[in-house]
Amino acid sequence: MDPRLFEAACRGDTDELQKFLEEDRFMLERCLLAPYSETVLHVASMAGQAGFAKEVLRLKPEISSSLNKDGFAAIHLASANGFVDIVRELLMVKHELGHLRCSDSRTPLHLAAITGRTEVIRELLRICPASIEDVTVGGETAVHLAVKNNQLKALKALVESFKHSNIQDLLNAKDEDGNTVLHLATARKQGLTMKLLLGDGDMAAAAVDVNLTNKSGFTVLDLLDVVQQIVNEPGDYILRDLLLRSGALRASELIKSSSAATPQVHQNSSITEPPQIQNQQNVFVMETSFLNPSQLWKMSVKELEQSSEGTKNALMVVVVLIATVTYQAILQPPGGFDAQGWNITPFQGPALMIKSLALFIPFTILNSVGFFTSVAVIILLINRFPLKKLLRLAVCSMAATYACGFLYLAPAAFIVSLVVPMTMAVVLTADPVGFRTHLTKMMARFRVGSRGVSRNETHVEA
Repeated sequence: MDPRLFEAACRGDTDELQKFLEEDRFMLERCLLAPYSETVLHVASMAGQAGFAKEVLRLKPEISSSLNKDGFAAIHLASANGFVDIVRELLMVKHELGHLRCSDSRTPLHLAAITGRTEVIRELLRICPASIEDVTVGGETAVHLAVKNNQLKALKALVESFKHSNIQDLLNAKDEDGNTVLHLATARKQGLTMKLLLGDGDMAAAAVDVNLTNKSGFTVLDLLDVVQQIVNEPGDYILRDLLLRSGALRASELIKSSSAATPQVHQNSSITEPPQIQNQQNVFVMETSFLNPSQLWKMSVKELEQSSEGTKNALMVVVVLIATVTYQAILQPPGGFDAQGWNITPFQGPALMIKSLALFIPFTILNSVGFFTSVAVIILLINRFPLKKLLRLAVCSMAATYACGFLYLAPAAFIVSLVVPMTMAVVLTADPVGFRTHLTKMMARFRVGSRGVSRNETHVEA
């Protein structure tokens, strides 16, 4: 783009635009020929120059759908920055722009909800009301995104726009993890958001179902139990009282009430019971799918897909550095090797540090975790590269040489440092819920025991 034209778009100088068109009448047409290029409409939308944008749209309305190198159209930039006049002009040219998705599959309404642009939200829903039904790749509606980004005013604008239509479907919609907006607000302890959703006598309060469960079987009251176990704050009782007054129940209470209402169940019917929620077992369960490796991998892929190219490139530099350092640590372990005639046994290997297993085994386990984790991230990142199959083969071969070198240098430590993590991985994959329950029980017993010890010490001191 000509620097003079860029400056004219930033200033909103339509006279300068006309001069350029007199010199080159096909200037705007060429913008459509170059895919993913920054156009004058993009620049005007970022600068908030509504008059300039209107003139460009009058001359070439087709340019409204053009995406720049970051995957954004002019309406995405205007929506995120709160330039409602430009959004209005774009929607008047083509209503379908309200559904246009950017590179990370978000619509203009999603971006306005994330950044809290209430005027843009109202204008988008006035001209393109069906855009409220659009969801992200993670199944999130604009309401989910407003709560996740703590945009209370944006949430109010969304609720007010649909008070008399499909507000119930909107507020009870679930994302890919089965969480409603009330689940998200409760997990984040957003008291004002919860009051907006559950306020007495409000239309939203009548529409919200407080006893829906997510994919892990948690109701909002269960979720509050979980977050209170992690961080218990003085104001939490207000949130609990708000939920209880709205009729919130735990999953275990829902099962009991369902059983009482339905005493006879056909033998061929199947009921999937959510986990029993016990206060002693709710530690470390904020993200309920964290201990499931397959879910963790899917979450990593999703998070990577939603990241920008700059973030991915920076991440690649970091993980390659980690892989290099951890690989080098095995080739040259601390302390070096036995240089006195290699008087060693085949079981021990030549590494001197193996003589102190209390230090060497933790070192090798942690080093292996760092290496193989970085290798996994590299495999995720190279999926967007050409020749990714060959790159994947090269990375896996490097991991294999790491294991072979490790086996030669320290056979005993190799066995321990691989068997222990692999056993844990098998347990987590086979029964993540059981492992989590066992872990939380142990932590609960530890807490009870530590409290008992502290009481005894206090009694002795007294």
